[in-house]
Amino acid sequence: MSRLVLLILSVLPLAVNAASFDCKRAWNRVERAICADPHLSKMDDQLGRLYSSFTQDINLKQQQRIWILSRNQCAISTDTKQCIESSYLSRISQLQALAGDTQQHQASGAVSIPVSVVIDYSLRTGNWYPLPEKDMKAAAADTALAKLSETGNFSIVANESGMKRTAGRMNFNISLVGPAEIAKLTIELRVPGQPSFISTASISVKGLDYQGIYKAFEHIGNTSAAQMLAKFDAYVMRKPEYRRDELIFSENDDKLRDIYQLAQTYKSDHKYQEARLFFEKVTEADKTGVSKWKALAEDELRYGLRMFEAKQSIISMGRYSKEPLSISREITNAKNLLRQVLADNIDDVKRISETQKMLDDLDVSSQAFDVAMQSRVENAKVVIERNLRAMVQRKMNMYFMTSKSVPDGVCEKDDFMSIRDVEVIKQLDDKSFIVKDTISNQEYMVKCSEDKIDVSLYG
Repeated sequence: MSRLVLLILSVLPLAVNAASFDCKRAWNRVERAICADPHLSKMDDQLGRLYSSFTQDINLKQQQRIWILSRNQCAISTDTKQCIESSYLSRISQLQALAGDTQQHQASGAVSIPVSVVIDYSLRTGNWYPLPEKDMKAAAADTALAKLSETGNFSIVANESGMKRTAGRMNFNISLVGPAEIAKLTIELRVPGQPSFISTASISVKGLDYQGIYKAFEHIGNTSAAQMLAKFDAYVMRKPEYRRDELIFSENDDKLRDIYQLAQTYKSDHKYQEARLFFEKVTEADKTGVSKWKALAEDELRYGLRMFEAKQSIISMGRYSKEPLSISREITNAKNLLRQVLADNIDDVKRISETQKMLDDLDVSSQAFDVAMQSRVENAKVVIERNLRAMVQRKMNMYFMTSKSVPDGVCEKDDFMSIRDVEVIKQLDDKSFIVKDTISNQEYMVKCSEDKIDVSLYG
């Protein structure tokens, strides 16, 4: 997947116009959303001025292109505006940090972006191989690396002896527990002169087939990368509530309580990465003796936070009654989150039983959804055929009545406009079209002639 990122970058134009771009040339959904919203346009202007203030070296340009790719992914977000705004806030903060005096920036111990890192991989299987080694690496580690690379925070360098003293190191460790059928990915980032950053995600793959296991590995890749980015961003941006001198508590629980409650606020706002970040800070506090806030935070990380997020995914399915692909995505997300809960609570019989029941219910729902979607696919095929036959018959009657010759391509692109939820993707020739049912997202090959209408699944 990292190769795909590099390939995309290689075909992008070198010059990046990050300042307020020409809205007349806005070509994608994200740019059109920015142009249509005064607040987003203002943020784009601010970022453009910041970016223009720098000497345009190749590293900065590459970093900006990666950020634009990441921003444009907001097109598939359920809340496009919020996603775009968060993307701009993050990038503006990065550029503002870069705009400071370099010597002062280094003297303060701040991280210089992008961080050059050497990549290492390790695998501990315990003699259990749910997937071939190359597939485990691709699904978990390469997925995580691709997500980390999108931000422009990291620059990958060759593992050469001359770089080892100056570059950071990022290790991707995949560890497997065969008897419990649990897979775990740990990412450790070490930057010279900075603290280590560690993120981890575990998932149960019990009962899954090859494809399900592969997707589960992808999930922990994305999850651990998102956690790493949240930690790194909080430290680099020096968020007040994340300052290191506030993380060591020795006498009372008041500060622990405040950080714990902040994490709960993020959780209630569905900002799960931020919530996890501050729950972890409570658990890492250097406090002697027993603290109820530390115990509560540890339980949130093991169980409460993931379970809450899974339930929210299940609830959100009701909002997507006309968006089957979104429903499918939420089902998959909820399943993966519940499998993470299974992995983190292997010794708690009650929680295992509750979580497994939810998984079983989701499996039933998923099967029912698949049956409904298959029925939709078949019904759409019949609808397309029936409507086109009626249109062709009307045209044939008209040609007969007017003594006109029947053209080779009796069907036209505009004929599909009257068929509900169907759009033309491509016209291959006078007789052939590729169309899509926008509900199921299924594509069909349509061949249209005066004596036959043939509709078949495509792709």
